[in-house]
Amino acid sequence: DVVYHGGSDIWLLHTLVLCSIVAAIPMWGWLGDRLGNQFMMASSTLALAVASLPCAIAMGSGVVASSLLGQTVLSLIIACIGSSFPSYLVQVFPVGVRYSCLAVGYNGALGLFGGTAGIVGTYLFNTYGSTGAIGAYMAAVASVSCVSVLIQNARYKRDKARDAVLRGEQTEAVPAVVVDLRQGTPDRVEGEAEGAASAEEKMRELERAVEGLQREGMEAKTKCAALAAENEALRARVAQLEEKRGDRSSLL
Repeated sequence: DVVYHGGSDIWLLHTLVLCSIVAAIPMWGWLGDRLGNQFMMASSTLALAVASLPCAIAMGSGVVASSLLGQTVLSLIIACIGSSFPSYLVQVFPVGVRYSCLAVGYNGALGLFGGTAGIVGTYLFNTYGSTGAIGAYMAAVASVSCVSVLIQNARYKRDKARDAVLRGEQTEAVPAVVVDLRQGTPDRVEGEAEGAASAEEKMRELERAVEGLQREGMEAKTKCAALAAENEALRARVAQLEEKRGDRSSLL
């Protein structure tokens, strides 16, 4: 038989693996605070794509040590993903649509792939007679996840650089935002950035309004000066006419 059936030994393996996950998640979380959740997600999904096949073969070898090694390595990688996944999801989606995107995207993917994992795994094992087929399936799904994470990371950096340019900041300011996000405060940093952008936009609108009023004031001053000059010319004309009328009166 390909799969190991060892009575109480299998439960001992599961217990040791669960203990390794509990111990690994805080360690990966601490490392993610320093390296960034983008790096942790990209590296862990890549590691899962590479290690899924050999770990699955080791778990189905029928040897206790190999099964323990395969489960432990795979569990450590999954723990790495789980440690950075929540903060990464918060960073990926904007504030306005965050809950909707998390509800639809995360739960939909969990139901589609997690809900069918047992059925797919059983079918692959019954069809090919080896746990390697299950590992190949996991590697394929992890590869798609890794590519998606890399694309999202590139898009996130591009959007941050674009927002910095729109706010009139230097592009060197973008890494500072990423560092703050790595410290586990993406909501605060993103909210402050959006608030600053909104305040700056209002300031620009006020400046444009003031400039418009100043232009209208200059035009009004020009019109007033023209009217004053026209008034002076009329007064001079009236004075000339009165002078001529006085000369005619004296002649009569």
